[in-house]
Amino acid sequence: MIKTALVKIGIQIRNFKYLIMDPELTSLVPDNLDTYDPFIIREALNNAIAHQDYGCHGMINVVEEEDRLIFTNLGSFIPNSVRSVLENDAPEEYYRNKMLANAMVELGMVDTIGSGIKRCTAP
Repeated sequence: MIKTALVKIGIQIRNFKYLIMDPELTSLVPDNLDTYDPFIIREALNNAIAHQDYGCHGMINVVEEEDRLIFTNLGSFIPNSVRSVLENDAPEEYYRNKMLANAMVELGMVDTIGSGIKRCTAP
């Protein structure tokens, strides 16, 4: 079901490909880059699933704007902010739904050390 959702979202998102030349000209072959890294799309969607407050009976939404994707749910980020996770360099200690979080880890949907969020934030 989740894999199907990822495929459907992947089809809907305009993930344009760009040819980028190496500025130092170490290669004459341009790199082929996606607008959005598929890992980041997957990580954001899986986090929306993991942090959803299922007691609210809401949906997870993905909105594509001109320059970004916005993932929303009827939950909240348990540590209260992404910044606190990045500053403390530690995964969260509390999960809204521990069984769901454990299942997602076992299925390889989320990492266990909180490094996915670092990869999703701009430098």
